Amino acid sequence: KLYRNYGDPTVPIHSLETDGTLDLNKGYHKIKLVIYDAKENARVVHGTLFVMNPFEVDVTKLGETSELVSFLLQPKSLAIPIKSAIIYAFTPYGFAEENVGIVSSENVESGLIVAVQKKQIGKKALQFIAQNDIGTISTPVHWANQSISGDHLSLSYNLDISQTDAGVYLQIQPEKYIDEKMSLRLKGEFQYITIPINQIQPNVYLTAPLDPKEFRDVNQIEAIISGNIERQILYKFPFTIVQPDSSITIISEDGSCSIKSQKNSFTDNILSWIEPVHKHPTIKGGRLLSRVYQLQPFERPLLEPMGVAMRYTRKLDNKKKHLYYYDKKEGWTFVKTRDISDRRVLIGEVKHLDAIAIIEDNTPPRFIRSYPGHGGKFPALELNSFRISIDDDLSGFEPKPSSFDVTLDGKRLHYAFQPKLKILSYDLEKPLQAGKHSIEIKASDQAGNKLQKIIEFEIY
Repeated sequence: KLYRNYGDPTVPIHSLETDGTLDLNKGYHKIKLVIYDAKENARVVHGTLFVMNPFEVDVTKLGETSELVSFLLQPKSLAIPIKSAIIYAFTPYGFAEENVGIVSSENVESGLIVAVQKKQIGKKALQFIAQNDIGTISTPVHWANQSISGDHLSLSYNLDISQTDAGVYLQIQPEKYIDEKMSLRLKGEFQYITIPINQIQPNVYLTAPLDPKEFRDVNQIEAIISGNIERQILYKFPFTIVQPDSSITIISEDGSCSIKSQKNSFTDNILSWIEPVHKHPTIKGGRLLSRVYQLQPFERPLLEPMGVAMRYTRKLDNKKKHLYYYDKKEGWTFVKTRDISDRRVLIGEVKHLDAIAIIEDNTPPRFIRSYPGHGGKFPALELNSFRISIDDDLSGFEPKPSSFDVTLDGKRLHYAFQPKLKILSYDLEKPLQAGKHSIEIKASDQAGNKLQKIIEFEIY
């Protein structure tokens, strides 16, 4: 099924009285597209569009022999015959195992009888997907022996919330297969909305994409599992709706981390939240001083930076502390940080919604190599430039004059710095005089750690 993204503009080929959505009847439709370029050259494209909603099927076990098990698939409403089916096997805990081969199939009126090998489906949950004579695909339907079904009253259920350009998805996943129906409700002080949810795998229930606006004033999500005894499970919903034309502050559940959007940080309405990270990437060259928080939704780009703030405890008053975010390519990356010491809050700005933390960097920059090298002897005419390679494990260098100082025999040089390669360079205007010379370099990383190195060499 295809969905229009909530932030997508309407297509500008329709009349002003409509939004461009075509309400087509079920069946086949011929399409003719005429496309013109700026010179009015035309390209004509012909196509066929088939419109039909996925149909629902029932699956019934008919019988079994020592080697085979047979099932009957029947459409619930459409009388169009089923011509084929695909069967997948899952473990009772929801892991996909294999495509189950169909040994034989037989049409019976509008239904289809299929036989499969018994050894392939022992202690498995099966997923059936059918196709009818006009090519329509069914919604998945599931079957399993009662012996592998879990007790819906005692199992645990995980709620996952994800956000894409299409909207917000809610997913419920029981720890084991259950043979029960499920529904969801969005609850708040003035809200009580039932949301349909579909069983897309034996252990996975998923909603259609929802408009973030539907979560306004919602503080709980309720899952209802039917059965002889109905079970209701409540989940907290600590998310915040951020609108493009508003500035909103989102605070973590423990109150230690917050982000603030600017107007137009996002292109459309989104849900935003902050969650603690239990396993985080290693920190090279520094020490973690806080919990790591993931800013959400991490997959959505920012049009404008967002402010970020993190609280720290009294024991960190005298630590060299800054904010860092995690970049998949660059690793932990320094954030320009302001310390409001009387409130014990560090504040900065981020351009992406990444993991963020307070980190202490006490490791000075490293000298890697240089040309000329320390203790080297060089002919005057062959030495025409200096190259000094340095590095820093965590905070990195800010490419500005105050970060570096390079002198030759006590005279300051107007060097060049290559941020990617981390190389300081200088081209000599004329050969150096014969004798001993020295280059002194000073470098400071963004956390304030300093490197000082003297390179002595001789010219002949």
